[in-house]
Amino acid sequence: MSSEKSGETHTCPVCKAGFHSEPALMEHVSKVHPQMTQAMGSRMGGIGVTGAKASTYFGWGALGGFVGAILMGIVMMIAAAAMGVTPLIMMLAMGIGVLGLSPTGGMATAMGGLILHLFDGVVIGLLLAAISFGVKRFLFIDSVRRGAYIGLLAGFLVWLVFGLPILLAVMPHAMVEAVAGPMAAAKGVPVSMVAPMVKAKLVSMMGAMAGAFLVAHLAYGLLWGVFIGYAVSRRK
Repeated sequence: MSSEKSGETHTCPVCKAGFHSEPALMEHVSKVHPQMTQAMGSRMGGIGVTGAKASTYFGWGALGGFVGAILMGIVMMIAAAAMGVTPLIMMLAMGIGVLGLSPTGGMATAMGGLILHLFDGVVIGLLLAAISFGVKRFLFIDSVRRGAYIGLLAGFLVWLVFGLPILLAVMPHAMVEAVAGPMAAAKGVPVSMVAPMVKAKLVSMMGAMAGAFLVAHLAYGLLWGVFIGYAVSRRK
C-alpha cells in the first residue's frame, strides 16, 4: 500500500488520518499500525533517505571527519602526556613514518603529520558517509541519536581495520625516531646510543597506546555520526 496525498496532506492508508509530513505519517503508522511499517517503508523508499540530499550527507560527513580528527588528536595528545612522552609524538610519528620527514624537524615535522592526520580524517569521513548512505536500510543516519550509535560503531571499525594495524606496524619505529632523534641531538651522541632505551620504554606502553587510540577513534566516530545526524534531522 502507499499513502494517499491530498495537497500537502499525507493520509494513512489504514485509518485515513491526515498528516502534514511523511515522517509524521510513518511515526503514526509505526505506533498505531506496526504491521504496516515494513510494507509502507519499502514502498515509500525510506522516509529519511529520500529526504536527505547526498550533498548534505557527504558535506557534513566531511566536516564531521575534520572536526572528529581534531578531537582525536587532542585525545592522543592528552594520552601521550599522561604516559610521560611528548604530546606531539603521534603527529611526529606520522610525519616521520608516512611522509618521511626529519626526526629532528621539530614543529615542521609535527605540522606535516597534523596536516596528514586532518586530511585522513576528511577522507575517512567521506568514505564512511558513502557506506552509510549506500546501506540505507541498516546504516543510514537520520537523527543525532542514531548518528551517535552508528558513529561509535564506525569509529571502532576504523580503529580495528585501519588505526590499529598502522599503530602496530608503522608507528613503533617512527615513534622511536621521534623521541630518540631530538634526545640524541641534545646530548650530542649518535641516535643508536639512545634508541634502545627509548624503544624499550615505548614497547612497554603499546598496550596503553592502543587503548588510547581506540578511545580517540570512538571520539572521532561519535562526532562524525552526530554531525550527519544533526544535519539530516534539520531537513526533515
